[in-house]
Amino acid sequence: MKLKMIKSAIAMSVLLASASAFSSPITNWYFETSLTFNNGVTQSPGIDINQPGELAWGDDNGAYKVFEDGEWINAGTESDGGGRSALTIGDPEQDPGIIETQVTGNVLTGGFAEGNTMTHWNNPISDQPYLLSGSLIDNLKLWEADGDGNAVGDMIKEDTLNIDFSFLETPNRNTGDQCNGFAGADNPDDPGSIYAHCPDLWAVSNDPFSNPTQFTHDGWVYQVNVIVLRDGIPVDITDELLEIAECQDVFDDTDYATKCVGFRTAEEFVTTIGFGLAPTVVGAVPLPAAAWLFGSALLGFVGYNRRKNRKT
Repeated sequence: MKLKMIKSAIAMSVLLASASAFSSPITNWYFETSLTFNNGVTQSPGIDINQPGELAWGDDNGAYKVFEDGEWINAGTESDGGGRSALTIGDPEQDPGIIETQVTGNVLTGGFAEGNTMTHWNNPISDQPYLLSGSLIDNLKLWEADGDGNAVGDMIKEDTLNIDFSFLETPNRNTGDQCNGFAGADNPDDPGSIYAHCPDLWAVSNDPFSNPTQFTHDGWVYQVNVIVLRDGIPVDITDELLEIAECQDVFDDTDYATKCVGFRTAEEFVTTIGFGLAPTVVGAVPLPAAAWLFGSALLGFVGYNRRKNRKT
């Protein structure tokens, strides 16, 4: 009986000393992510193209990008054959008829990886319905990856994030100090920048970047943050805040009283924003309190019996 109790105590002590020793945390992940539009809303009579990878509006007979000198560029005004604007998912250099909304790759724990991107093709439009709001659906799947970066075993985590946004097509002005009452004209911080004259405004109405996903797997707690990238480099989301006046305009809410997460998209420019993932290890899953109490009591009982045996 005493031998069994001693063995149990030893086993419990090992368990208590290394509660997460069953496995090491995952260091390399294989991911699959898809980014799609949902519920794009425009002024009547409606948006021309409302698809998972593309929202387009403006002149029905125009285009929002053209292939020139080996690259896709903004199509320009109606007189240039443009007169349309769009939001698209994926590589802005892909053919308009082929839009890839799914990306796969690898990411290290403690590192980051770019998933998919969203591009605004900002062309002047006139007297046309324009985008008001919509949502992005970001679906993420995670597997452990082997040394070659391939997925191994069963999928560990799947999560879907909804990013609700509002959009403001500001008046098309290239000079002057007014945007017909809209905020954003002649940026006082950088009056010579491309954002100085009436940039369009894109803002999220929820906060997907401050609410990371947490999950447990094989004795460890992991956390995945959604991050924003520009040119493949992560940015501090606090640097991507619109001013209060801009938020009031884009949300059409004069009572809006705080800065909001969003982006300025310069007139007649192509603006691409990346969305990525950054997994980290939070720590080992803690043992239940009852296990610690039982182990401590068992170890104490064994110690008491040893002292008793020495006396006798």
